[in-house]
Amino acid sequence: MSVTPLLPDTIAILSEIWNTNADNPAILERIHAYVKTQLPQSIKNYQTAHAERETRKKSLELFADEFTESFLNRNKYFYSPSSELYFTYHNQVRYSLINEDEIHHRILADITANAANMNTNSAVTAWKYKIKNRIIKSIQSRDILSSIPESRTIQNVIGLLYPALFRTRDHAKYFLTILGDVLLKKTAPLIYFVPLIAKDVIKDLGSECYGLFGSFATTYTTAFKFKYYEHNYKDCRIVDIHVPIVAATATATTTATATTATATFSRNSGVRLSHMPELKSAIIDLLCVAAHYSHRFGSADDFLRLHCKTPEVSGHAWFLRDRTDQQIIKEFIDYTTEPASSDHEISMTNMLYLWKIYLSEFRLPSMFFAATLRAKLAEYTTTTTTSGAGTAAIDVIPNRTSKYLPVVSQFRQFWTENCFTDDREIELEIDEISTLFNEYSTSGAEVAPVNDAILLGMLRHFYPDVIIEDDKYILNVGCKLWNKAAEINAYLEQFKELCVANHHSFPQPLYNAYEFYCGKCYSTAKRRIISKRYFEKYFMEEYADYIDENGMITMKWWSADYDADHADDADDADAETAIMS
Repeated sequence: MSVTPLLPDTIAILSEIWNTNADNPAILERIHAYVKTQLPQSIKNYQTAHAERETRKKSLELFADEFTESFLNRNKYFYSPSSELYFTYHNQVRYSLINEDEIHHRILADITANAANMNTNSAVTAWKYKIKNRIIKSIQSRDILSSIPESRTIQNVIGLLYPALFRTRDHAKYFLTILGDVLLKKTAPLIYFVPLIAKDVIKDLGSECYGLFGSFATTYTTAFKFKYYEHNYKDCRIVDIHVPIVAATATATTTATATTATATFSRNSGVRLSHMPELKSAIIDLLCVAAHYSHRFGSADDFLRLHCKTPEVSGHAWFLRDRTDQQIIKEFIDYTTEPASSDHEISMTNMLYLWKIYLSEFRLPSMFFAATLRAKLAEYTTTTTTSGAGTAAIDVIPNRTSKYLPVVSQFRQFWTENCFTDDREIELEIDEISTLFNEYSTSGAEVAPVNDAILLGMLRHFYPDVIIEDDKYILNVGCKLWNKAAEINAYLEQFKELCVANHHSFPQPLYNAYEFYCGKCYSTAKRRIISKRYFEKYFMEEYADYIDENGMITMKWWSADYDADHADDADDADAETAIMS
């Protein structure tokens, strides 16, 4: 930092120079002449040059300020301090990543173009790197999570979430605000429970957040949970993500039971961000809107309290916060059961099944382990009845019945009488079991038709050892009401005879055999038709020697005698019954 020289100091310096040369008249004369004539002119020249430099500097400062403001106004650039990534808000519609080198190039190119237009190219050129650094510094102060998206961007994001993942627009807004709170680290100590079926998409969002905005993975995993585990109710919030059911809703019925169980037990592999390419491509938009909502509403709870126009959203989100264990147990029993006479009771096994229906109907995480639920149900029973039995002795809920249980009783009877597990059996499809059961139930007690989802729920609850693949295939299970093997063998014999009689060329594709089978079924309006998957699996297992690597039935199948077992199956009376069914 320069210090303004004082007059006494200057006089002292001149005096020292004069005294040093006092014995040299020539030098003294030279000093005198310089101070009298040259120094004033030199000072005058310096003053002029200094004034010009100051004027030019002010001009360049003005240009730099105006250019910086104009550039930043024309180009919406932002920065993430944690990840050290740059973003651009293209046409104020879509956010995207941009390379820092590209920003540098744009700045320098714009400076050169502006300088040429102003005829100050040489002066500006010397300053352009200083201007560039100033702009980069300004961009780095513009946090991407503090940007304000335009209305069009916000509506685009909400349109991608609703109705694809959320039931209402307010559900989508609530989730976005939660996500914004997580991004801005405002969630502690709250915990947000997400349906297990949405686990993958939530984790995918977490990975995107981490990659784009840096290290807050711990905050993310702490905020979102997929299972309840003795958390404090007052800190619990529920996120109602609605993932469309792929197959289960196709056979939905209008009965209360069917409607409930459709949501209850429909499972699939879960939804991923990669399954929604439009949402994945707009991920930065989604996260910026989320952060904006968190700033705008204050917090997710404040959104529910002050801005949410759909009471269902807040009521569901605060379900656990506003209840105790005792209230939940009472509401569960009141919802799924009804008072009955003393000769009615519900077993604990059936109560656990009803609990799953209750959780699904209200889209809740399970708050209790099975043993804890049993204990709480027993405790509730002892406090609401006069039986006087200790809680440890109670394994039923007395004097109660349920509209959901007749179908359970009927299905368990159907399964015991007709279904069996055998490693030699290939599989039954859930749709086939549903059809067989509905046919069976029409001959017994009056039970409303049930859909595939209800059956999946009962299978998982009452027969947990049964292997279910992709919510569609029940492996190594057969049904006495439908001898698939005999049916296939009978039709294969007919197909074989037809090919020989009509002098067809060989080998024949296995597909042709299945096509023949389907044609026969269609012509007789057969209700139950074996799937192509099962048909091919059966042939490849039972006739492995007669099919090549290209799926062609070889000539040997037509020329060789059937194995005795296959011939017996084809001639068996049961096969004839199966064909006619």
